[in-house]
Amino acid sequence: MAGTAKNLRHLAIGSIIATAVVTATGCATDAPSEPAGLSSASASAPGGDSTIDINVSLEDVAVSAEASRDATPYRLLASIREASARYHRVDAAVADGYVLGSPCEAMPGQGIGIHYRKGSLIDGVVDPAQPELLVYEPRKNGDLELVAVAFVVRASAWDPTHTSPPMLGNQVFEDKRVPDWSSPPFPNYELHVWVWKHNPNGMYATTNPLVSCEAAP
Repeated sequence: MAGTAKNLRHLAIGSIIATAVVTATGCATDAPSEPAGLSSASASAPGGDSTIDINVSLEDVAVSAEASRDATPYRLLASIREASARYHRVDAAVADGYVLGSPCEAMPGQGIGIHYRKGSLIDGVVDPAQPELLVYEPRKNGDLELVAVAFVVRASAWDPTHTSPPMLGNQVFEDKRVPDWSSPPFPNYELHVWVWKHNPNGMYATTNPLVSCEAAP
């Protein structure tokens, strides 16, 4: 029985993710295709030698969605992955208008990584298909590995017309109206989403104990 339930669960995950990809593609005509092999246990990053672990984060989503009995988290996170898949190579991000926004950020036992930001997106709009920040972890071979995205909303654009923080799905943004070491240097609301690397702290935690800045230049 346990094996049957597990198989059914995997089938359900696959069905939901497939639906999410179709939905995301239908909403944005320029949405990128998933990297080749994305449906398998692992895939090679486009143009690189590193391996992208694509199942860990989906398992996190599965637990979250199963607990809430709601398939929406699958669809939302799948759409974020679909939108950010094109940026596994940082050169593609730079070509699309992202610029270096921070050095590699970390604290003892916890890391975040290097942020690349697209200033034109930092406004009062929350769009899952357009993350304001891309988060990369430096690797020993000199490459940068895409590990997360982050959404940033300017408090000055949000607060005049809202009485509560912005949300991504049912997840409330962190209040960074008093900026700290991990946030942009202006009053804002921020939310990291670890769609490309497992985070034991949680999908939406700011820091990740599996991320290191040791290889940062």
